[in-house]
Amino acid sequence: MRGLLRRIAGYVYEGKVLANIWFFNVGYISGIKGLAFAQDLKLGLCCNIPPRKLFLVQAVGIVMGTLGQVSTLNWALEQIPHICTDAAPNGFTCPFSRIHFNTDVYKDTCDWKGCRYKTIHKGGTFGT
Repeated sequence: MRGLLRRIAGYVYEGKVLANIWFFNVGYISGIKGLAFAQDLKLGLCCNIPPRKLFLVQAVGIVMGTLGQVSTLNWALEQIPHICTDAAPNGFTCPFSRIHFNTDVYKDTCDWKGCRYKTIHKGGTFGT
C-alpha cells in the first residue's frame, strides 16, 4: 500500500515534494487508523458492548487524542527556542522530519545495480 501510494503521488504531483508527502500521509495513515478503529469496534462488539456507545467513546477518544497531540506539538514549537536546529537546548530535534527522507534514500539506493541487500529489498516490496 505504501509503495502504491508513493507511486500514485509521484505521477500526479511530479516534482512537488510536499504534495507527495501529504498525499502519502493522508492515504496511508488514514487507512491504518481506519483499520485500527474497525478492529477495536469488532473487539467491543465481541464483548457485548452496545455499538452506539462504543462508537461514541471511540470518536470522543480520537478527538481528544488529536487535540492533545496537536496542542502539545504547537506548544513545543512556540515555547522551546531554536527547536529543530542544532542550537536547540537539551537536544530537542525533529526526528519526524527525517522519516520520508530515510525511506526514500533507502529505496533509491537499492534500485541501483550495486545494492548489497537485494533479497531484503525484494521481500520488503511484497510486504508493503
